[in-house]
Amino acid sequence: MPPRESCRAFDRYGRRKIRRVARTRGGEAENPARDELLAVIAHELRSPVSSIVMSIESLRGVHVEGGIREAFDVIRRCADRILRLTEDLAEMADLQNGRFILRLETEDFAEIVAQSAAAASVLARERNIDVRVAIDDMPPVACDRDRISQVLANLLVNAFNVTEKGGTITVHAAVGKGEVVVEIIDNGPGIADADLPYVFDRYWRAKDVAYKGAGLGLAIAKAIIDAHHGRIWAESMPGAGSRFMVALPL
Repeated sequence: MPPRESCRAFDRYGRRKIRRVARTRGGEAENPARDELLAVIAHELRSPVSSIVMSIESLRGVHVEGGIREAFDVIRRCADRILRLTEDLAEMADLQNGRFILRLETEDFAEIVAQSAAAASVLARERNIDVRVAIDDMPPVACDRDRISQVLANLLVNAFNVTEKGGTITVHAAVGKGEVVVEIIDNGPGIADADLPYVFDRYWRAKDVAYKGAGLGLAIAKAIIDAHHGRIWAESMPGAGSRFMVALPL
C-alpha cells in the first residue's frame, strides 16, 4: 500500500476505534469510566507522538532521495493527525471533568472575529472560496481570547470543509440584546433536519459528510461557549447551506 494510502487507512482505523470506545447503549449518556479511559489514552499518546513529530522535523535538513522524502512527509502528516486527535480527546476530558479554566479578560470582540477571519485567508485562496466579513461596532466583552478564537477557527474550518471551490462563506458579527453575536454562514449542502439536534454531541458525525473527523470539534466549541455562559447553535436548510452562531453576554 502506498505511504499516503497507509496514512489514510490508519486515520480511518483510529477514528473507528475511538468512536467504538466512546459508544454506549445510552448514546451520549454520561459515562465517567469511558471518559477517564479516553483521557488516559490521550495523555499517554501525546508525549510519544510529539517526539515522533520533533524527530521527523529534525530530519528536514538531511538530504534524502525523493521516495524517502515522500515517506517522511506522509509520516509527519499522520503524526500531526494523531497529535491533533489526542489533544482533542484530552481537552474534551478536561472540559467534562472540571479541569478546564477560563482566563477571562476584557477583550475587543470585533478584533477577535476579524483576526479569526483573516487567519482563514490562506485556506480561502487555496480553495478559491470567497470569505465575506462584516463586523459592526461593538463594546468590549469579557472572554478568554484564545478559547473564543479556537471556537471561531473550528467553525470556519467546518465551513471550508463543506463549501465547494468557488463558494462563499460569510462571517458577520453584531450586537444583539445584551449580547454580541457572530455568525458563520456557508453555502454547502446543509444539514438534514434529523441530524441538526445532534451536531454538538460528542463523537457524533453525520453519515453522508465528505470530510472525516472524530466528532469532537463542535462538542469542544459548545463546552467552551457554555463555560462563558453564552450560546452556540446551528440553523440549516438541506441544499442551501448552514449558519452557525455564537453569542456571548455583555
